[in-house]
Amino acid sequence: MKRKLTQPRLFRSYIKLLRLRSCLKSTLILVLILTSTIGFSQPYNAPYEIPRFQDFIGECKLQAPTSSTAATQSELIAGYTSSWFYVADGDKVAFNQSGSLNRTELRDLRNWTISQGDRSLHGRIDIVQQTCDQVTVMQIHDDANAGNGPNKPLLRIYKHQTKSPVNHLWAAVKTDAGGQNTTHIDLGPDPGGYFNCDIKLVGGNMIIDLDGVEKLNMDVSFWTFPSYWKAGVYLQDNGEATAYFDQLFEGTGGGTGNNSPSVNISSPSNGASFNDGDTVTISANASDSDGSVTQVEFFVNGSSVGIDTSSPYSTNWAIGVGSYTITAVATDNQSASTTSSSITITGNSVGQGTDLYVANIVTGTQNASKGNKHGLATVTILDDSGSPVAGANVTGTFSGTFNETVTGTTGSDGTVDLVTSATAKGGVTVNVCVDDVTHSTLVYNSTLNVMTCTGSSARMAQSNSIEQPKSQMGAFSVYPNPSVTSITVNFNLDTKSQFSAKIMNVNGKVLTTLEPQILSKGHHQIELDVSHLPTGIYMIESSLNGKKRMSRVIKN
Repeated sequence: MKRKLTQPRLFRSYIKLLRLRSCLKSTLILVLILTSTIGFSQPYNAPYEIPRFQDFIGECKLQAPTSSTAATQSELIAGYTSSWFYVADGDKVAFNQSGSLNRTELRDLRNWTISQGDRSLHGRIDIVQQTCDQVTVMQIHDDANAGNGPNKPLLRIYKHQTKSPVNHLWAAVKTDAGGQNTTHIDLGPDPGGYFNCDIKLVGGNMIIDLDGVEKLNMDVSFWTFPSYWKAGVYLQDNGEATAYFDQLFEGTGGGTGNNSPSVNISSPSNGASFNDGDTVTISANASDSDGSVTQVEFFVNGSSVGIDTSSPYSTNWAIGVGSYTITAVATDNQSASTTSSSITITGNSVGQGTDLYVANIVTGTQNASKGNKHGLATVTILDDSGSPVAGANVTGTFSGTFNETVTGTTGSDGTVDLVTSATAKGGVTVNVCVDDVTHSTLVYNSTLNVMTCTGSSARMAQSNSIEQPKSQMGAFSVYPNPSVTSITVNFNLDTKSQFSAKIMNVNGKVLTTLEPQILSKGHHQIELDVSHLPTGIYMIESSLNGKKRMSRVIKN
């Protein structure tokens, strides 16, 4: 009986052993599978191993920490990596550097000239660390060893932490073939993460897009030297910086297969003014380097106002009263799109002015009997919408040969002839000052006057007018400086004011005049054309309610 009981126990133990062995075998197989899977998902060990970067890195050498070569083209392809140049976040290329004026940059070994054809460079970048004030991440640089260039960058894309406005991205662009003059273009704030930067050279123009929005479009055909691309980090002062690149490719590389189109608004000009109800024709230039533009859509304050599918691209829109921001969006045959830089225009009310002012005074004489002459002053009164004011009572005091006060009323054209009762013979001097203007509904605002007095009295009136309340011209700037085609006077007004401007040479000769205009409270950008002026130094006299500000500018 005991042997019959023992055999089942042994049998059951054997079965358990077989089951345990099978379980261990399954566990081992599972471990092998997981180990194999983990091995295949390991991150890349060197930047060149990342497939989407191979086209660009494979044509470069690495410069660090100065312009000397840290890794040759063949060393990069062989898997070079260091604490300055490495893989981050699994599949991003990281550039790091510290010190003063040090760099870690890929230098494309392929030289080209702008005249050889259109080309572009795309970077998707995150500046993850920066203790220096300024760090450059993309460049176009001339090769002085291959040509007679100035050995300077035509373009630097950089971030500045302290330059106002702080933490913005900027483009530093040379404006002359000698590389002596540089203009700095504000590209907008660093978004605090990845941003897309596209540098395009199209038909002799350089176009910079930031996150699909065109920020710069300027002629650089003067730059005829062999040049090349650079990307990485280049510290412009002491500190440390790290940048991660998620994309970096030239032309149609990186698997995109398509370059985005370029677009800019050609009309109206930035800062232009119109009357309420005017039809404004908005026009744009658009092109596509590797295809065709299928349409340009126009937006006012973010709302679509028209689409044009053929060049020249334009649409008509009726303006109202107020300030309007206009952009254009070009779309190409592969559905890529680009948004133009914005412009701002103003619509002014018509026939609904609240203030009136003296727009002009012309003095002379009116013949009387026996060779005598009356003193004459023709005064023009306008309202703040620019319309002639009828029924305004104007009082003026004559000086010079005649000394009396005369009052008259303006007609439908806004003018009135003030005539002295006294007469004189021979040569006479006629000066006049407007003392007061009254109207049944409009208020006389002397701070808007183009002029208040004539002749010797004008100087006295000017000095007196300083004591009157003045609008403040805040946040004033003149840019770009130097400039090739136009200069923008940028300022804010705290109240309705009269603005005019003159461009003069260094000897004080007036070359261009912007006639007085009434501007509303708020932000204004007045564009002055300098394309017709020879290269040189000029002065811009900006006048606000008679108070002048001088700015020195350079025309290239």
